[in-house]
Amino acid sequence: FIKPEHPDNGRKAVVHARHAHIVAGAAAGMLVVLLLLAGTRYDRLRGVAGSATEVMRNSSQLDTLVAVGTPMACAGPGVNCMPSKCCNQQGLQCYQKDASFASCRETCDPGKPDPKDPPQYRKPWACTVLGGPGPNAAPAAALPSAPANSGCYVVDEGGRLLVVRHSYGTLDIPGGLSDPGESPETTAVRETWEETGYRVRAVELKTVMPNGFHIFTCLLNEKVPSGRPDPAEVSAVLWPLLGALPKQGWRFQEELAMFR
Repeated sequence: FIKPEHPDNGRKAVVHARHAHIVAGAAAGMLVVLLLLAGTRYDRLRGVAGSATEVMRNSSQLDTLVAVGTPMACAGPGVNCMPSKCCNQQGLQCYQKDASFASCRETCDPGKPDPKDPPQYRKPWACTVLGGPGPNAAPAAALPSAPANSGCYVVDEGGRLLVVRHSYGTLDIPGGLSDPGESPETTAVRETWEETGYRVRAVELKTVMPNGFHIFTCLLNEKVPSGRPDPAEVSAVLWPLLGALPKQGWRFQEELAMFR
């Protein structure tokens, strides 16, 4: 004979289970609060990345929500360092431009716009130093440039700009997509050779467009091209005067303001 279970025992079990869920939920909530409090007190040393909690306070448009208390990676040259307040290269400082942007740079002129900034972003820099190189910052000469689509701004002695007409009809400076492991400068030089037949050298970064395209000031290594562009890609290589550039027909019309 098996003694039947009393009905109250089942009800008590349900009540106990509910209590257990409530206690577990409360404990989880307390843990989150404690982690948040710990994040806001995350120690900050000069050049050390901030916590994710600090990033949430400093950036209203985080693309990715990281775990609370997780240190942020230091920014590279030209990258927004507002979240981390540190740079991944020696010799750079995180200079603040305004309330929403800061950049890792070698120097900064307070109250003046940077002529290398795109026109729509050419506003005065506050130049407040938010931080310096991070604890694992690479030496300036040893840090490789991240790959980026790039092109060359080439002006000859007569004030003419090197321009290509693509096979599909639009105008552009020579440039294109980066190969794996290739620096932006190398991409610009290689693409110029492939699209125009001219051998050039990159001397400085002129600007970075909002779409990430790097434009380098380049100089000719030869006055007569030693190569030939692929006709399937480029239909003509042109040298229009800077002061008489076509106003329309450019592949990226916004780049025209850079060509002067």
